[in-house]
Amino acid sequence: MVGMRKIKFSKFHACGNHFILIEAKERDEHDWAKLSMSLCKHKFGIGADGLLIVLWDERKPSEFEFRMFNPDGTEDGCGNGLRCAARYLYERILTKYGFQQKFFVAKTIWGKRTVQIISDDPKEFLVEADIGVPIWHPKKIPLNVAMMPKQTKPAFPTELVLNLYGIQVHCIAVNTGSTHAVVFWDEELEDKLWLCLNTAIEKHPLFPMRTSIMWTKVISKSKVRVRCFERGVGETLSCGTGACAVVAVGIATGRLERSVDVFFRGGQMHVHSDEHGRLYLRGHVEHLFDAVIPLPK
Repeated sequence: MVGMRKIKFSKFHACGNHFILIEAKERDEHDWAKLSMSLCKHKFGIGADGLLIVLWDERKPSEFEFRMFNPDGTEDGCGNGLRCAARYLYERILTKYGFQQKFFVAKTIWGKRTVQIISDDPKEFLVEADIGVPIWHPKKIPLNVAMMPKQTKPAFPTELVLNLYGIQVHCIAVNTGSTHAVVFWDEELEDKLWLCLNTAIEKHPLFPMRTSIMWTKVISKSKVRVRCFERGVGETLSCGTGACAVVAVGIATGRLERSVDVFFRGGQMHVHSDEHGRLYLRGHVEHLFDAVIPLPK
């Protein structure tokens, strides 16, 4: 159609956590929240777990601003999305200028974070992101402190016990760039019940900004399996900040070591915690395709 505005985008995924990426010229070039709600729709849009916005100035090739919007329009932190953005810029700079920029500093919603290309082998393109130190303070997670149970000796300061659908769910809350409730759970739940529990936990009044839920089975001190439900999205095949939340809680409760392989339905990631508690997320990133789409009305 003549005169119709179009927008370029790229599609990436990290362990099945898939995103639409747009390089913007200005921070508020479009209504990103509204655009995310339209483009991320499966069957009615491109379909994605989130919309990534990258702002980059070629005069400062190692720096960029990173934003992520959920399919419901909310802005959030995103470890996998941050790693996808690094691959995008690495390829963009290599194609345009012919040099390999493997280290970046990103301005994110949860502070400045470093990202680096570990391997640029197309078959195993590995990117590692500094996710930062986990936040345990209830008000900063955030939790509705007034609603927290008054336990004389809680097993863990941010442990919550929720009674839902006749099931007692113990979860530990933490913020690793996004709010997470980590549940250590060995048995398989029927899908319908699992979905009902997640919906109830995500929107529970204890979480004023909602929460993602990481259902975790510990295989060993260095290996876990996780099924995740992300706030503003639903079930996803993996979650980067969620993997870090699982490891942070696992270390804090003595379940895990500082270096852990995290297996999701979409693949494997690795999380390492340094001596200061800082978390690093490493895993494969795949560039699927580039395209142009008319801007939704």
